[in-house]
Amino acid sequence: MNTRREFFAVGAAAGVAATAPLAGVCATRAAGTLPTQAEFEALIGQGLAVSGSGRFTLQAVRPLAQHDARLSQFVLLLSSAAVRALPAGVQQLHHPRLGTFSLRLQASGRDERGHLYRAEIATLA
Repeated sequence: MNTRREFFAVGAAAGVAATAPLAGVCATRAAGTLPTQAEFEALIGQGLAVSGSGRFTLQAVRPLAQHDARLSQFVLLLSSAAVRALPAGVQQLHHPRLGTFSLRLQASGRDERGHLYRAEIATLA
């Protein structure tokens, strides 16, 4: 039987090994920065890998009411055909063009595409 420490060590090593071939082709993003609304809009219909949860499809990008001219506010609408819904929380997402970044995903229902999620984003413009 493996110890918890061994389990995590093997998982971490596998994760690093799995991404190593992609290192030369992936976009890099400064820590704490998010893609812009325009960058997300260019990916509508494409897949985003969600850490440990498989592939999600970006269905739409919608602007939110602007209450402060210094902010860029919009919402991402995503879907997943996974059998189980992902609990609300911060998830790591990855796209070859955008790199890896963190967003808080919130389940927002279910339709023929599967489970639906939203992520509201507000960044300094």
